[in-house]
Amino acid sequence: MKKDPVDNRQYLEFSGRLTKIRDGTKGKENRKVKPSMYENKSDRCPIRLFKAYLLRLPENVMEPESPFYLTCIPMERVESMIWFYAMPMGEKTLANLMPMAAKEAGLDRKTNHSVRKTTIKTLRKAGVHRDKIKHISGHKRTSSIEAYDDERREYSDVLTGVKSSLGPSVTENESDNTCNNVSYCFTPN
Repeated sequence: MKKDPVDNRQYLEFSGRLTKIRDGTKGKENRKVKPSMYENKSDRCPIRLFKAYLLRLPENVMEPESPFYLTCIPMERVESMIWFYAMPMGEKTLANLMPMAAKEAGLDRKTNHSVRKTTIKTLRKAGVHRDKIKHISGHKRTSSIEAYDDERREYSDVLTGVKSSLGPSVTENESDNTCNNVSYCFTPN
């Protein structure tokens, strides 16, 4: 946790470890911008939630290189403020976190990647430049961000009659304006 010298707020800074893509062999693999989350006054203040998480960790996993995602102690076995075992969460369990949380919240199916996609789309809608988003998301090329830009496809679908701007999508049978019978489609800039 750090403190911002400008507004004196605490913040968390993401410090990425080596991954299958960033394995330390290619030199320039550190992000130019480290994603950060600042304290705020909301119920979902990331600093407050992070501090609550830290209170529930075993003491022997407080080192910087300790795993962040730990195996949960089943609720019926919790006998103290410690909610986690001092061992990393399994890969399958970690992969199922977002789908399970979405299901319990009554949402459509979500994946861990949904968080990244939502973040990128939210930043785009807020007018953040693609280069800045690239640095925040960890993408190497700005063109990679365009894969998350559904607006171009939506505009095309609305303009060609495949999708109504006010209602549900038009099916193939309801419209002759589909791209299935042509080799390419144009999208507005």
